[in-house]
Amino acid sequence: MIPAIVRSSRAALQRSLSTAASTASSSLNTIAIHGGESVDPHTKASTPPLVLASTFSVTEPLSFSANELEDDSPYCYTRWSNPTVRALEQKLALLEGVPATNAVCFGSGMAASTATLFSFLQAGDHVVAADVNYPGVAEMFRHTLPKFGVRVTTVDPSDLNSVETAAQQPNTKMIYVETPTNPILRLCDISACADIAHDVDAELVVGEKCIFFLPFL
Repeated sequence: MIPAIVRSSRAALQRSLSTAASTASSSLNTIAIHGGESVDPHTKASTPPLVLASTFSVTEPLSFSANELEDDSPYCYTRWSNPTVRALEQKLALLEGVPATNAVCFGSGMAASTATLFSFLQAGDHVVAADVNYPGVAEMFRHTLPKFGVRVTTVDPSDLNSVETAAQQPNTKMIYVETPTNPILRLCDISACADIAHDVDAELVVGEKCIFFLPFL
């Protein structure tokens, strides 16, 4: 889902961005309540409705392939994008202080982790992974990725020397950490890990778990 996510229609997106601009300088409490929201243009409801539809009516022929959809394409299929989910993405982006298009919501943490790993890694790549992760993610590193030709080195990410040493391979494409780790709550220095990743032209992925706290906290 990460490579191609259908965004809202241009008009709806502009309304949301306008709301975002007006709340961006507000407190976290205000953003958490009002960020990314706008009055429904049809019903005038002040609270975003829960859109339960799986498909949407379109006025022009539209490809069902996500690879052929643009950022301003209308809603087509909830698997690609949904107004309710989009409102959540915009609210989270405001809380994190990043562009609205940088937030993508998934049905579960494992869905997000799996999409990230398979979108950025391919056969022949090397990933440096934390030695303690959510069990489902740990299984991905131990069993699934190696089956697809991705080499995995596990380290304690709180030991920056170990992270830096493991990353010194020409095919290192990603450093994956989790902070706080599930279940032992170990922390790591995200900024320092980012510097190590960028020094070797790799991506840093932080698999923070919302069961403990959101990144902006």
